[in-house]
Amino acid sequence: MNVTERHARLDLRLPFRHASPMKLLLTGDLHLGRTSTRLPSGQRERGRTISAWKRLVQSALDEEVHAVVLSGDVLDETNSYWEASGPFQRGIQELAAKGIRTLGVAGNHDADVLPSLANSLPPEAFTLIGANGKWERVTLEENGSPALHIDGWSFPSRTFRQDPTQSYQARASDHLPVLGVVHGDLGATESSYAPLSLSRLQSYPVDGWLLG
Repeated sequence: MNVTERHARLDLRLPFRHASPMKLLLTGDLHLGRTSTRLPSGQRERGRTISAWKRLVQSALDEEVHAVVLSGDVLDETNSYWEASGPFQRGIQELAAKGIRTLGVAGNHDADVLPSLANSLPPEAFTLIGANGKWERVTLEENGSPALHIDGWSFPSRTFRQDPTQSYQARASDHLPVLGVVHGDLGATESSYAPLSLSRLQSYPVDGWLLG
């Protein structure tokens, strides 16, 4: 199984300690615009990241998820960005047409393009969380009632040399589950791409982390 396929199958019910009826599809690091080059020629079309995105969207529709959550580096601004942005937007619009919201944070590869795309799409279709390197909470509802908090942080530029969770201030969740979403370099203390500390992540009262 190649990396693209693994991302496309990250469809699960989160194992929160609090009961929640929400069904999410989680993914990240798709780098839309790239192609897996080590596949046999007859399988290269399926190995394109854009093809994986289309399958991911179809999985979300088939499973009738409540939301799709992206952990950054979904678009690759150095690799065929203009080829990838169209299918990405169409997928989000297709999901929105069925009432499925897409939310995500920006990684180092889409620090510029994802905020721009977010501004071009209605918020009920796509929501960028934590723009400009500021932690932000978005609350999802189920049947008109709050059901899940998502706390997210987005890259403010292509490099960020501090651990972004140092500025994270966990808030009372009103007994609702909390999902933290951040793109970074886990365990790489000298990284230029948001070095993340596992022990720091584990110290916060968060039910689960989605990392890019």
